[in-house]
Parts: sequence; C-alpha cells; structure tokens
Amino acid sequence: MSKIKELRQKAGIAAANIRALGKAYQEREQKREKDATVVLWPDNTRSDWDKANAEYDAIKEEIDTLEKSETISARMTALDEWENRSRTDNKPGLDDAFPGGDDETYGDRGFNDARSVREFERAERDRRNCMRMFFAGHINGGQLITSEIRESCERLNYSVGSRDSNLSFSLGDTDYLAGLQRKLRRSHPSLRSEQRTETRSMTKAGVGVGAEVVPITFLETLEMAMITTAELFAYIDIMRTATGEQIRWPIGDDNANEGVQLTAEEVDINALAQPDAALQQLTLGAFDFTSGIVKVSMQLSRDSLPNIDSVVAQMLGERLAKIKLRRATTGNGTTQPGGLTIQAPNGRTSALATAISPTDLIMLQHSVDKVYRGNGRFMCHDLIVQALRLLNDSQNRPLWQSGLQDGVPDRLLGQTIITNNFMASTIATTNVTMLYGDFRYYKAREVGVINLIKMVERFIERLQTGYMAAQSFDGRLQTWTNAAVAPVKRLTQA
Repeated sequence: MSKIKELRQKAGIAAANIRALGKAYQEREQKREKDATVVLWPDNTRSDWDKANAEYDAIKEEIDTLEKSETISARMTALDEWENRSRTDNKPGLDDAFPGGDDETYGDRGFNDARSVREFERAERDRRNCMRMFFAGHINGGQLITSEIRESCERLNYSVGSRDSNLSFSLGDTDYLAGLQRKLRRSHPSLRSEQRTETRSMTKAGVGVGAEVVPITFLETLEMAMITTAELFAYIDIMRTATGEQIRWPIGDDNANEGVQLTAEEVDINALAQPDAALQQLTLGAFDFTSGIVKVSMQLSRDSLPNIDSVVAQMLGERLAKIKLRRATTGNGTTQPGGLTIQAPNGRTSALATAISPTDLIMLQHSVDKVYRGNGRFMCHDLIVQALRLLNDSQNRPLWQSGLQDGVPDRLLGQTIITNNFMASTIATTNVTMLYGDFRYYKAREVGVINLIKMVERFIERLQTGYMAAQSFDGRLQTWTNAAVAPVKRLTQA
C-alpha cells in the first residue's frame, strides 16, 4: 500500500473520530439545557477533541506535501528522460508519454501526428535551455552554459546579458483557465497538485519580449501554483485579457420578472405587461501586483540548474495568488479590488457573538435566493472550519463531512466549503466569519501577461539573484440595487 493511500485511510478514521466526539459534545449540550451541572468538556474530552482535529489537519498537510513532492520528482525525472531521449534517434510518437510524470500521452495532449510531436519536443527542449540561460547565464561569467544551451538560444534568437533583464509572457487564455477551474472544483484541495494543464491551450500563448523562450513546464507550474494556493479562484468567474485597459461588464437583475402567456383575446402585444430588466455595468480596472523578490543563491542556481526554473515558478505563483486572494477577500473596492467580505450584504447576524449555531448556517443559506443556491458554497477560515466540525443537525448528524478519503471537497450542509485564511480566524463580535452563495458572481479581470524580472546587481554582495513576477488584477462582486437578491451573503457575529 502506498504511503498516500495509507494516509487517506487514516484521514477517514480521523474524520469519523471527529464526528463521534462532536456528536458526544452535542448530546452533553442538550443535557445541559435541562441540567446546568452537566459539564460540556469532562475529563480529557477537550484535549481529545483538539488532538483529533490536529491529527486530521496534520494528515491533510502530509498528504499535500507528499503529493507535491511526488509530482515534482516525477516531473523532473520525466523531463530528464524526455530530454535524453530527444537527443537520440528514438524520437517520440503519439503513444509516448508526455513529460510530467502521469499517464498522459502526446495523443492525449492533443497532438495529431509524430511530426508535430517532434517539433514540439525540440522547441520545448530549446525553451528550457533558454530559461537555463536566463537563470544561470550571469554566474561565473557564463561558465555553466553548455554548447547545447547556446545552440538552443541561437535557434530561438535569444540572448541575455550578465546583468539585470526581464521576460514578458502570456498565461493560458480564459477558456484554458475555465477548464482548469472545472477540474479543481471536483477534487479535494490536497489532491489539486496532481491536476495538469492542457498543452493545446498553453501553446497558443506568447507575447512580449522573450515569450517564445518560456517552456510549457514553467507556465504550467506557475499556473497551478496560483490557482491551487487561492482555492477561491477555482470558483469565481475570471476573464483574462491581453492588456489592462478598463472594461465594463454588463450585468442585470431580472430575478423578479417573469414571462406572460398569450391568449387568443390578447392580440395587442403592446397591452401586455413588459417589465424592464435592471441593467447595470460592472467596471473593472487593473491593479498592479508583484510577488515581491525571491532571492536565490548563485550556488543553488548552479547546483540545481536543470530544475531551478520550476522551483522559482512555484514560489512566484504562490506569492501572487496570496496577495490577489487577500484583496478579493478584504479589498476596499476603490484603491484595491473589491473584497467579498466588504461587498457581500449581510445575510444573517449570529444569535451569539462567540458562537456559530446550526440555525445560523441554515438561515445564512436561505438568505440567498434559491436561484443561486444550486451552485452555492460556503467559505471561511480554516480555524472556523474546526469549530464547525462540532455542529450536528437535529438528528445528531454532523453538518461537516470530510471529502478527503474520497478525493472530493469537504462539505457543509451538503455543499462545498472553501477554505480562505484571509477571512476572520476567530468567532468574535462583528467579525464576518462566513460567506455563502454562488461565487461565480464575483467577476475578476486578470491581465494574462506576466512580467518576470531578474535583479543581479542588487544582491551581488550576497552572491544572490533576485526574481520578481508582476501581474495586474481586479475583481468585484456582482450585486443589485436590491440587496435581498444578492448572489453571495455574509454571516456577521452579533
């Protein structure tokens, strides 16, 4: 049995233990309503509860770490084998494995013939060599650069000096991103590092200085890091554009209107009721974000030259995702993108300032119109999820259900629960502890061009090179004049 499979089984046991402890707590709580002497946490029950939750969270984290480690190791091994094979006469065909460590073939990835496979493989090898030039061309006077790398750079007409430089390249388009979002929505967060992108979409991209030298593997790593780090971004509506010019997104509230039935007597269509849809515009700009500087020692660049690009791409993607997620959660909507906790109207004020009850959750859920509940999801901080694990319904069934063992998202009241650690982490008065609704109505605009900047001189005395990625982003929740029919609402503590 593999280590990951064993951990998933342990996760199922831990989840069952949490449900049992939570059910026992609820029973004591009911008894206390009749008998004030009943202790809610007798003996070691509180420590058992904390231990069970810590164990479940630790298993999730270990699975996530192993998944990422296995994925990266498998990808690097496959890339090495792929490059070695491409230097020989044993050229790949449609049935050969696509590099990356899974079971997909070139045919699965959309290639039509062996010639297109060979052309892609050579171009991808050249692009990877050019990225090695970008990351290591300035070290030791270029001594790390082999003749093969130089030949690749010549074929792609790419040259980089020993000093500061930058690349500008495109991510996948809106359709590509939507396909990736669909895949991620069906899986548990701990399994999302396994998801792969589609080369057919990725190979369409390419603008700016140096775009033709960025390998698909670098783009895939950056894309996956951004969308898996910000879980919410798998559920919102994101449009990718080539530039940051202001755009207006038409929206309309027609929820209160309905059609009419025509009868033989009603021949004058002008006499029929003709309610107007409340059409509005959502204006989206482009706020600039950077990853901050990732400093890489020249020794690491030298020792890890074949894989340094993927390592840096992972870090840059995670950093960009975190700042965009923070603003999409708590942004002021004027000098920052609109934050969901700010723009969503209140759907429920909790009965107690320091607790969330099953009634609070049900009332929050039903404060959102049923039109939006079909795709409704909850969102809260991970520590709030821990508190929700204690809650049972009137039949003593847990409201929270783990999806880890089955590889699907965790659920609350039968619907997906999204973890967002930029929301309030404590259940305290006036805090917005939960959001519920159809998050597709959060409209985001993302400029699909990434600027990758290399800084050599700034950290030269430390023998380090700085790398920074920049991207533009904006977002707003689609809301109506009538807040009662808003697609997303919040739970506010009393």
